[in-house]
Amino acid sequence: MSSNQVSFAVAHRRYVASLYKRALKTSLDWYVFRDIWRPKALEIRARFEANKDVKSFKHLKSILQATEEELWNFQLNDI
Repeated sequence: MSSNQVSFAVAHRRYVASLYKRALKTSLDWYVFRDIWRPKALEIRARFEANKDVKSFKHLKSILQATEEELWNFQLNDI
């Protein structure tokens, strides 16, 4: 692999991990009790796991953009 591919892979991995953490933290704001929140956390994990083998840059971009928008809308509803 070239250095550009490696640096993209590292940056992408960090970005997805950050997005995952933000999704979990935002969901925890909505579901205060852990026993109620845990199924939601498992759902979030399953959604991330379902897309972990996507290789197409175009498809990755659309998935990440949709996830960011969903997270943003979820945060806005907190008001």
